[in-house]
Amino acid sequence: MAELTTLHATDIEDRPDKLEVIAKFVEQNDVDAVTLTGDFIDMAPHNEAGYSSAGSSIVQLLYGTLENHSEFKEFQQKANEAIQGIVQKYGESNVRVDQISHMDMQQIQQIQQQVQQVANKVVQETSMKGLDKIKPDILKTVETQYETIDAVIGEIAKHAKVLGVVGNHDTIHAYDKLTNVTFVDKLPKYELTGKTGTTFIVQGDPNTWEVPPITNMFPAIGITIQDHTINLDSGKSTRDLDERIAKALEKEDPQGYGLKTAQNLHHAKKNQDRINTYHAREAERLGEIVNADIYLTHKLPDCHKVRDVYGEISGDTTLKYSANAIAIMGGHFDDGQIGNSRLAELMAQEVDASNDDIEIENINGEDVVVEYVDATELRQMNPGKNHFFVTEYNTDKSIKEVRIYEFTREAA
Repeated sequence: MAELTTLHATDIEDRPDKLEVIAKFVEQNDVDAVTLTGDFIDMAPHNEAGYSSAGSSIVQLLYGTLENHSEFKEFQQKANEAIQGIVQKYGESNVRVDQISHMDMQQIQQIQQQVQQVANKVVQETSMKGLDKIKPDILKTVETQYETIDAVIGEIAKHAKVLGVVGNHDTIHAYDKLTNVTFVDKLPKYELTGKTGTTFIVQGDPNTWEVPPITNMFPAIGITIQDHTINLDSGKSTRDLDERIAKALEKEDPQGYGLKTAQNLHHAKKNQDRINTYHAREAERLGEIVNADIYLTHKLPDCHKVRDVYGEISGDTTLKYSANAIAIMGGHFDDGQIGNSRLAELMAQEVDASNDDIEIENINGEDVVVEYVDATELRQMNPGKNHFFVTEYNTDKSIKEVRIYEFTREAA
């Protein structure tokens, strides 16, 4: 019997149906705590087909303020007709995103980007007066999305303690509206008690510097909600800035991540005092380093080991307080991560009995590929958007087992 069992999901992003799956799972299985590592809502300007999101709803509010502007109205009408023409090829009234070809999806996104550009141009010309009028509606939209999410989390909380941290898509409304979540990024620590009384110390912080996507694509919206976004200094570090800037500029890569990283670090250098003040406050909150057993954060400190990233990798608070944790649970990157492996790649391996280089084991009547990882790699785990992890701990607090479950969408 496991001393403690946790379920870890992340980046729910306005998908209450995923939380419903978790609620059903914890009702039917022995789970002591559920950990949610940020991005409860989706602040991207688009929404996944069939689901409402905060970002897409806010964009529609913005477009509503421009409906009497002839330039925008005419352009949007043509854009909608073009998108409809692409979608009609699939012969269904409610086509899902995953049913549209990659080429067609790229064309739709290009059209949407053009609409965004025209909207931004018009907003600048009208001095944002329209946005001031709809600011209460924007904030109400965000609050409503959180309330919808919280209602389902309440079902989870009937069977397991729910712990969490916020992510870069989140606003500060999360702390007030998600009443069924205990946010460890607001506490010195939280203690979970195992089956035989073993105490597991849980700590956490957001560890993200990335702005919500909607504020990049619609700067005026970013200005409108800037007093309600989370503090993004959490994902920044002032350590060895000159050395890291020089190293970034030496990097040769076709994506230009080296230059982007150097620019990001230059920004941190200009704001060192502010960033240091933030992390000093976090040190006051977390207190003396007590070697947390479980550390929750939106971005894993080693997220860069399995993918190309730019900018800051990890903020000073995460680096300091997660250093000796038995398990670090994060999110942000949709493809997931276990130690030094991308989850998406691990899960994509196919069973091939003719390949002598692949080890196959039959589990519950199904052949699966066996992948060996160093035990220490289990420290850093991100289930991504499509999976959740169930982790069992021994009485000595070591990880006994990690089981991976996939969210699946039933056919209509």
